[in-house]
Amino acid sequence: MKLLERSLEKKYLEDTYTKKGSQLLILYGQENVGKTTLIKEFISEKPFFYYAARSCSVREQLHFLSEEIVKAGYFVVNNKDYFSIIQSVIDNSSTKKILVIDEFQYLVKNNNEFMESISELLQNKASNQEFLVILLSSSVSFVENSMVKKIGSVAFQISGFLKIKELSFFDITTAFPEYNVSDCLKTYSILGCIPGMWQQFDSTLSLQENICKNILRKNSSLNHYVDYLISSELRETGVYFTILNALAQGKTKLNDLYLHTGFSRAKISVYLKCLMELEIVNKGFSYITEGKQNTQKGVYYISNHFIFFYFKFIYCNLSNLELMSPETFYLTFINEQLDEYCIKYMGEVCRAFLSMKNEKMELPIYYTKCGEWIGKAGTIDIVAEDKNKKILVGWCNDGNSFMKKEDYEWFLYCLKQAKIEPDYTYLFARDGFDDSLVLLSKSNENIHLIKM
Repeated sequence: MKLLERSLEKKYLEDTYTKKGSQLLILYGQENVGKTTLIKEFISEKPFFYYAARSCSVREQLHFLSEEIVKAGYFVVNNKDYFSIIQSVIDNSSTKKILVIDEFQYLVKNNNEFMESISELLQNKASNQEFLVILLSSSVSFVENSMVKKIGSVAFQISGFLKIKELSFFDITTAFPEYNVSDCLKTYSILGCIPGMWQQFDSTLSLQENICKNILRKNSSLNHYVDYLISSELRETGVYFTILNALAQGKTKLNDLYLHTGFSRAKISVYLKCLMELEIVNKGFSYITEGKQNTQKGVYYISNHFIFFYFKFIYCNLSNLELMSPETFYLTFINEQLDEYCIKYMGEVCRAFLSMKNEKMELPIYYTKCGEWIGKAGTIDIVAEDKNKKILVGWCNDGNSFMKKEDYEWFLYCLKQAKIEPDYTYLFARDGFDDSLVLLSKSNENIHLIKM
């Protein structure tokens, strides 16, 4: 798989490194999003020390840390406390040293000694040695919801936060040059935009071969990934799996989940909140228009593509996966439903396309607000508005690959329900448009047809 650039993130790291004085930077993001790869590229030609923290006792952590520092060629005077161990790295450099601690939450969750030692080193006026401490974490929930409270006043010494976000659909087309657009859309629908997940697929293999080899086969790279991801962050996995399975089967409202699971609404709300903090589940909010009475409220959905794929096709058929070969399982439970499954992600691709055009200022307006309108009867994928209140809407023809006049009339009905009168309209279809819509776009320059 072709490696992708993260130029903005690299520039941020370089700018932080070249600042005068010592800095403390928090860099975080989902598992496999590319944090460590980015850091490895950044530190490759700079003086650095890297340590991957473990889930263990403080005493064992100190042992591992001091042992690795000694192996790196440093002399540790005292291996009984973090301050002395880290100081041995920082003081032995003629240039600005970078100290990287990966999965630093393991050093912080149960003991604040590590952060207090970093704070003391940052405040050490007697030392003229400058350094940059980069703390990495895959625990987004911890960093965004618990860390500041946990570390207390040390938070005031943090120089910056850098969240490494998912890439876009268009990066998949670069990463998988052998795939056509349809296969790229399917890959996006299954793996999302997490580059570490992409690395598990081989673009010289067909999509079916990749699914069978890397997801369905026992002991394959992604076979137990969902179990690992959820159990590493959450307790009572049985409850979470029950809720996720219900969501994957279309139970998207709180009352639907209550009726399906038998859990109390209060309990479901608490568990949904935890899943949202982990960026596994999201709650859909409709773009506010005059047609508020026609919108759906309180709609939940699985936002992590691979987890949704797992619960949609695999979790509910685990017995068959044990009895069947991966190839037979794929043909029986996935093959015929895969196109329909992928259709739900076409709206996201359309939004990414318009966002890219907006950033390049290639649209008739430069919008500053964007969302989707979620109606009781239908959805408008993109509702965007500029500072002058001009509105651009985008609609993806989810139901059919070829957009016909009656599809467009349904879209107009949704606009009426939303009480939106767009200034510009972008229609998206996978395979094209019928003649009446082509003529309409030619007679109305504000209507744009995009063939996927």
